[in-house]
Amino acid sequence: MGVLVGRDDDMAFLLDAWSETRRGARSIVLLGGEAGIGRTELVATFTERVRADGVDAVVAQAVTVAGQRPCWTVVAALRRRLGLADDEVDPGAVLTGVGDLLSRLARSGPTVLVVEDLHLGDSSYTDLLDYLLAEPDRGSLLVVATYRTEVARRLPGLSTVLARLGAHRAVRPRELSPLTEPSVDELVRRSTRRDGGLSRRVWQRSCGNPAIALASIEAGDDELPVTLRALALDRLDALPDGARTVARALAVVGEPVPHGLLASMLDLGEPHLTAAVRAAVEGAVVTVDRDRYALVNGLLGEVLDGEVLPGERARLCVPLERRAAPPEHDEVLAACFAVAGRSDDDDATLAAHETLAGLLCGPLGRLDDGVALARRVLGELPEPRRSDPAALGLRAVLADALVRLGRWDEAASELDAPDVPTPRLLLVAARLVLGRGDLDAADERLAVVPGLAQTVGDTRFADDVVDLRARLALARGDRGTARRLVAQRLATGRGGAWVVAPVLCTGFRAEAGDPDPEALDRLVRRLDTLADRVDRGDPVLRSAAEAHLVLCRAEAGRAEGERRPEDWEHAAGLWWARGELPAVAYCSWRQGESMLDVGRRAAAVEVLREAERLAVSLGATGRIRGIRRTLERAGSPTTSAPDDPPLVPGIDTLTARETQVLAELSRGLTNRAIGRRLRISEKTVEVHVTHVLAKLGARSRLEASTVWHGAAACTSGPRIVPASLPRRPRGELTPGRP
Repeated sequence: MGVLVGRDDDMAFLLDAWSETRRGARSIVLLGGEAGIGRTELVATFTERVRADGVDAVVAQAVTVAGQRPCWTVVAALRRRLGLADDEVDPGAVLTGVGDLLSRLARSGPTVLVVEDLHLGDSSYTDLLDYLLAEPDRGSLLVVATYRTEVARRLPGLSTVLARLGAHRAVRPRELSPLTEPSVDELVRRSTRRDGGLSRRVWQRSCGNPAIALASIEAGDDELPVTLRALALDRLDALPDGARTVARALAVVGEPVPHGLLASMLDLGEPHLTAAVRAAVEGAVVTVDRDRYALVNGLLGEVLDGEVLPGERARLCVPLERRAAPPEHDEVLAACFAVAGRSDDDDATLAAHETLAGLLCGPLGRLDDGVALARRVLGELPEPRRSDPAALGLRAVLADALVRLGRWDEAASELDAPDVPTPRLLLVAARLVLGRGDLDAADERLAVVPGLAQTVGDTRFADDVVDLRARLALARGDRGTARRLVAQRLATGRGGAWVVAPVLCTGFRAEAGDPDPEALDRLVRRLDTLADRVDRGDPVLRSAAEAHLVLCRAEAGRAEGERRPEDWEHAAGLWWARGELPAVAYCSWRQGESMLDVGRRAAAVEVLREAERLAVSLGATGRIRGIRRTLERAGSPTTSAPDDPPLVPGIDTLTARETQVLAELSRGLTNRAIGRRLRISEKTVEVHVTHVLAKLGARSRLEASTVWHGAAACTSGPRIVPASLPRRPRGELTPGRP
């Protein structure tokens, strides 16, 4: 037998069924999975375990051969076991005959019958399963029947029978999932002494498929093995033309693709595109993750990418090149409506706004634009429509963006507004109270989400629950639970950089101080994989993901015991440019901590005081405590309490983003330059400047700048915004200089 790794739960499932059989039960296990997933290896290991209990399983493969009697492979296997002649089973009553033979075996004790590859046999094999379920009083019997999931889906008769059998109380259906990344790591270690670079390549190609992983390990750095190419082509050749076209487009992109972008790449028309995608999913070539499509593994991408013609590639890439410069809101909405074909549909309009706001606040990192859009749309909605699912989704996007921007009171108001709670709104509420340091309240909100999600049929946010539970465990000092939850979340393989990077950060934080070398190595390799994927991806998404990746690198260095203040300074600058002040406070704290560790005490105290003021203005209780502990270690007193009066009248009335705009304005930058530095539109900057002037009672930009510099003279910087945080990300040219 080969190497069996990562199948403990599946083996326990089979052994539990065997234990029931030994107690006198009769049951059937239906074991499905894609090609190469390891059904045969698992069943072989199981039969060895059964043999250790003194029972030899009867093993047969379902095969259809012209001229042979029904279930002939099962009959032949039973005859060999019992030493019977060929004519002892009546060809006209095969099912009864097989039942009699199994009963004869069962007289001596519990019996196991394995029928492999139902998808290759005729209907007599599933008829046999039906017969055995209808004749329960023939002794203790366990039947394990296996099949290939993607083939069964293409055979209507078999898929229908399997669904019907799976609903029977004596049948235990189970579909084998791909191995997790840690299991693939273990498989590589058991199979070879190569370094971690091979593990990363094996994972990227296999995505947890054991057969692909083992063949990739054997090939090492060589070209794609012929056996693997044949495995991929076997699956691809079964697809209709439209489904294969969809798969080629996904191979060209190389990352999950939203439905709208795929539609613009292929121009098939909505009905044909939907049918093609469905066929690709049913053929186990494409997987769906929320609203995006991706190939199920890297192997398919390698094979498909090689068959894309130059002209076809150029045509497919046109929409990707257009996406490199994000269009304005109305253009994006027009594209959404063109794809949906119903621009006059109010529901479609609201759903399109929800999607757009999610893109702006998510992968594009344009939170101010997303907040402005969400506020405008929600403000224009009539009262009865504010409880529509899309409206509640849009409110959740808005509240989440406000939490990330540090506008926590505004976020709380948005979360309190709806009468109908949703899983997504509860998750944002949990994130908010966790940021404020109320761990019990966060726990209470998270506890409600799974049940509510089940009730309303919305299970999209299970991953987010795991993410937040890991952060909550870490906040409580339970690093073991945090590690387990991070591994569980990463094992799903789902999400882009803006989703996965925060999980990696939590994982690195769990390792800081007392790292588990293997866990830390897996996190670092996963970060390398993520960075490679971002580098090969869309330029706009690459820019938006930069802050996440830089923060991950800083966290990785901290977990490895390195002290690099410049990494934290770089991260703080990037988050400052995005306007995400809670992240700025955290990075500034770690920057000061690193400075202290390398002996730069005076500079460390200055940065830590700035971080403390920012955390106080946010009301981030947990963060304040951590920063003050570091200040105490530096031998420095903490700054003023959060309820002290404003340092300069008007300054404390500004929002976080308005304060950032004022800081840049005070340097003499134009609206266009400010927008470029803060990654917001020039029009948005103009609105912020108007609000700043009104709140400060200033008649001009010069007067507003004077107020800012006056506040800076009162202390090391106005409350809300650190005074000496980097004003530009590393590598950005100073405006006006070459």
